[in-house]
Amino acid sequence: MLFYIGSPGEVFEAKHMDLPQESRYLLLPSAKAYITKGKFGWILSQYIGEKDIVVWQHHFFIHEACNLILENLRPTILLNFMIKGNPSGKIPGFRGDPVEEGNYRLFYISRLRHPVSFIPGTYHNIHLNFDPDYLKTIIGNKLRLKQLLASIVPKKSQISLYIAGQITQDDRADLMELLWSEKDTAASQRHFSHIAGRLLLRYLRKHHEIKDDISILVKFIVSHIDQPLNIELLARYCHKSKSEVHRLFKQQLGMSPYQFIQHKRVEIAKEYLLKSNSRIGTIALALGFEDLSGFLKVFKKHTGSTPTEFRKSFNC
Repeated sequence: MLFYIGSPGEVFEAKHMDLPQESRYLLLPSAKAYITKGKFGWILSQYIGEKDIVVWQHHFFIHEACNLILENLRPTILLNFMIKGNPSGKIPGFRGDPVEEGNYRLFYISRLRHPVSFIPGTYHNIHLNFDPDYLKTIIGNKLRLKQLLASIVPKKSQISLYIAGQITQDDRADLMELLWSEKDTAASQRHFSHIAGRLLLRYLRKHHEIKDDISILVKFIVSHIDQPLNIELLARYCHKSKSEVHRLFKQQLGMSPYQFIQHKRVEIAKEYLLKSNSRIGTIALALGFEDLSGFLKVFKKHTGSTPTEFRKSFNC
């Protein structure tokens, strides 16, 4: 995975003498390295590994805002760790926010060639690229692992985000071991694959646990829809902090807990309006609204019509 100024011809293989004196220590002894240079600044990109598991390390030295080309040549499960800086790199068509310093992202990325915008700054990130087909072969018939892998490989999407969070000390230790490990023997190559696989499995399990968490919280909301619901109650129920619950809903459902609760109340209200003759005020109380005016305001915001108008339009 390389970043280009405009075409692959503007990227060249890095040598010790190509780097500024103060940056030569960044070169890894066993890595293949490339430099991308231009008016914007320069990028040192290095990779270790073969086609099935590849570890990339990028150092960005951006002097002025720019658009660079990100190229990925084949479908990839990607673990991205932002070690330093907040680049605000935006990929068109991708809904998620840029990864921030000290955080990771687990993606699935298909073949793509996309512009990415950067703001001035110094950034450092490491990402592990896994070939999904290779992972299928090493997982074999282990049902649990097959289910975990299948859950993050979509059918059509170019870029899909599955989990994000903070980098742990265990992650940092594993990443340093990967970057500085030797690959000149069969034993060392097996060790490299073992560490990389351990990192991926750690996040596949987290992804599965998060899906379980969100499913539990959605069921709780639906079963208590007639009661006052808020993020504090949800956090106590699942033994997480309010910020963790908020992040969980944003990542998995694309909305805050409050937004989801109101969305679910409106969806259930629609069913009541179409399938029963209940009065509007009765429906509002059954869905946990404190008063009729609050219900009317939320319903119109979500549907563009009042409950009475909604019911009449379908009855006609």
